[in-house]
Amino acid sequence: MVALEQYRRMAAALAKAGIEDAEYEADLMFRHITGRSRLAFLPEEPLAPKMQAALQQLCDDRCTRRPLQYLLGEWGFYNVVLKVGEGVLIPRADTETVVEKALELIAPCKAPRVLDLCAGSGAIGIAIKHERKDAQVTCVELSPQALYYLRQNAAPEEVDVVEADVLGYENQLLDARYDLIISNPPYVTDAEYAALAPELAYEPKMALVAAQEGLRFYEYITKAYAPKLAEGGWLCFEIGASQRTDVCVFFEKNGYTEIQSIQDYAALDRCVFGRKRNVSAKMKL
Repeated sequence: MVALEQYRRMAAALAKAGIEDAEYEADLMFRHITGRSRLAFLPEEPLAPKMQAALQQLCDDRCTRRPLQYLLGEWGFYNVVLKVGEGVLIPRADTETVVEKALELIAPCKAPRVLDLCAGSGAIGIAIKHERKDAQVTCVELSPQALYYLRQNAAPEEVDVVEADVLGYENQLLDARYDLIISNPPYVTDAEYAALAPELAYEPKMALVAAQEGLRFYEYITKAYAPKLAEGGWLCFEIGASQRTDVCVFFEKNGYTEIQSIQDYAALDRCVFGRKRNVSAKMKL
C-alpha cells in the first residue's frame, strides 16, 4: 500500500472512533513506526508490509481509546522524553505551566533542593533537574507501577527516587529542608472521575482521585510539609480548575505568604504557590 493512502485510512478510522486530533495522532504513529513524518513520503511511495502491519495494529489499538502515550511507550514533556505505560499518569501540557513557575521560584537559589511529591513518571522533578543541572531533586512515589517508569526516567538526570506514601513521608525527613516542595497530587473527585474521557479509564485511579472532594492532599501537604521548607522556601501545587480558592485557604491557614495562582495555556486555574515566612529576614529588619 502507498504510505499516504494508509495514513488517510488511519486518520479516518481514528476520527470515526471519536479521537479529536486524528490526523495529528496518525502522523505520530507514522513517526513512531517508520521514523518519518507522513509528509516525508513521496506521493506514490509504498510501505514495507511489516510497517503496514505495525501501523494498522497501532491504529486498531488506539481506536479502542487506549491512550496513544501508552501505545508509543514514551511522551515528550518540557524538553525531556519520558517513558510511560499503564500504571503511571500520562504527563500533560497543562503541567508544563507548573514547571515554568517552579523554575522562576528557584531561579535565585544556588543548588536548590527540590522535593517532588506524588511524582508519578517524574515529569515535574525531572524537567526541573533537566533545566537546572545544579538542583538536588528527590521524587517521591508510592505506586509500584509508577515507580517502574519513574526509576527509568530519573536515572539519566541523576534524580533521587524514594518509594513512600507522601501522607507520612515527612516524618522520615528529619532535618531536611527544601527550597521548593512541589506536587501534582490526585485531585479529581469521584463525580468528576465518572465523567472523564474514555482514555482516563486506562490511567491509574489512585493518581487521579482524592478524598475530601479532591482536596485531601492539598490540606495535608500544606500543613505537614511546612516544617520541611527552608525559610523563604516555596510550596507549589498543580490544581484542578475549580480548586484555587480552597487551596489558597489551606496556604493561609498554615502561615504561608505571597500566595498566588496562575492559569494554564487554556486560561484555567492550574497552579497555586506560596512561601514559607522568612523569620530570620524579618528579625534583621
